[in-house]
Amino acid sequence: MSTAELSIISGINGILGRPPTSIESYSVILESLNPIVIKTAQDEIYRNELASTFKIWKELDNAIENTNVSIVMQMNNDEITFWYLRTLRGVLLLLRNLSASNQEIAQQLLIQNKVLRAFLTLCECNFPNIEMETSIYITTLALLHNLTKISVLFDKSMIDQLMSFLNYPLNHPDNEVDLIYPYLLFFENLAQSDDFLYYFFRHELKDAILYEFLMINIMHSHTHLFKYLIINDKLGLNSTREDEIQDIQMNMSNIDLAILRCFRKIIANESFSPYLLGLEKVEPKKYMNFLRIGQVVATSMEKWDKYELTGIMTWCFEIFDRTALEIEDYFEKGSDHILIATILHQKISSTLDIMSSFSRYEHIQKYILSYKGLDKLINLLGIFQKNLIRINFIKDKVGSVQNFKTSDSMGNKITDTEKINNRVDYNNFNILATNFPESKLLIVEILGNLCYKKTDMQDEIRLKHGLELILSNCVIDDNDPFIKERCITCIKFLLEGNEENQKFVAGLEAKRAADDDTLSEAGYQVDIDKNGEINLLPKKGDER
Repeated sequence: MSTAELSIISGINGILGRPPTSIESYSVILESLNPIVIKTAQDEIYRNELASTFKIWKELDNAIENTNVSIVMQMNNDEITFWYLRTLRGVLLLLRNLSASNQEIAQQLLIQNKVLRAFLTLCECNFPNIEMETSIYITTLALLHNLTKISVLFDKSMIDQLMSFLNYPLNHPDNEVDLIYPYLLFFENLAQSDDFLYYFFRHELKDAILYEFLMINIMHSHTHLFKYLIINDKLGLNSTREDEIQDIQMNMSNIDLAILRCFRKIIANESFSPYLLGLEKVEPKKYMNFLRIGQVVATSMEKWDKYELTGIMTWCFEIFDRTALEIEDYFEKGSDHILIATILHQKISSTLDIMSSFSRYEHIQKYILSYKGLDKLINLLGIFQKNLIRINFIKDKVGSVQNFKTSDSMGNKITDTEKINNRVDYNNFNILATNFPESKLLIVEILGNLCYKKTDMQDEIRLKHGLELILSNCVIDDNDPFIKERCITCIKFLLEGNEENQKFVAGLEAKRAADDDTLSEAGYQVDIDKNGEINLLPKKGDER
């Protein structure tokens, strides 16, 4: 390799450390540096050659460490300041390019620490050229992303500087758009480090970065994710909800996907659980927003490992457990309260949705059972069965709702108009949170996953009276759309290879005054043999 590049970089080191007062000096050095920057961006062989040379890295390291912006400020010359910052940005661009090919030497020299210090010192000087400052920030983000993409060398002694660097966009709201994506890529890398997240959640700037910037600013203003939440919160008629959600998921931008990946690491980290649970009493709005985002991330991403699943279930199951008890107490008081019910419904819907999505994993099945989750789920299903009303919307030929019918769990018509008005918004035909829509459906889905091909779980659900509850919900109920179909699937799982459950269901069916098609749809039929014994047999012609 020619020594020309080394000589040029050495000259930059001198300029950044001892800023000249002549614009020509900056111009000359930049004319020499720019071709190197461009070639390292375009020529991989050339970039690899420079990136493998320790002396090149050392000179660049010295240049960043020797940056002396305070002297430039003392000159009080905007033009000199501009050229100085251009030179600094040129060095950072070269570092960014080289770091794409080699991270080891840069980490060995702790260049990331020096870059952070240099930028924060720059910010303290309050340069009037905010566009250049922001450009340098974006370049620094790209450099730090490259340096951390394979491994994160986290230095806890630098946590204050790192957090200040991450907090920078909050002080420059007019310059956020261009820096959002590189910011997320760097933060995503940082979130791979448990050590970083440990200190992050214990730092005073965590709320500003995590909530104000990542969630409220980026998610709300620059992604589809809050729109997803709004659709997910619609109650009552949800005929287009699935189509809308699928459309959003299919059209997610790079920013959408990047912030989902960031929050995936955050919500699964062991430090997130105490942080989230601690917010419920002191900052309930923030608590609910985190819970809802946790729901979106957990249910929209695939391939979770055991550590991630455990991390999420640590807070999810505890919130579910607490909320189930609160719901039981709520119904014991015997009066509908829309504000209380809305909060309870949001909490139980979010946690049940996560548990439903995760219950396909055997690891989560064991987790739920180890904390007596089966008992809690069946008990909550029983509470809902006793207290919720069934709702059937009556539609015209084009699908518009004209009226609705309400009944109790036994199918009896409800005539209490006050109760109906407290549960259904008649003007808009929306089901209110006081009737906890879609909650029973989610429980049935979880129970189905727990008992699939597991005889012991099939027996436990019968012994805990869950089988009767599931049979009782094989009806059309707009409060829980498609609950009949979910219950029939769950019944199939409960009966498959389980003679005791089959005998139990056969006995129930034989006692019914009115016949229904539940067992037929599940693939079974009741048979009474010549001795009068009741049996449950596979339906003739049914392929099972």
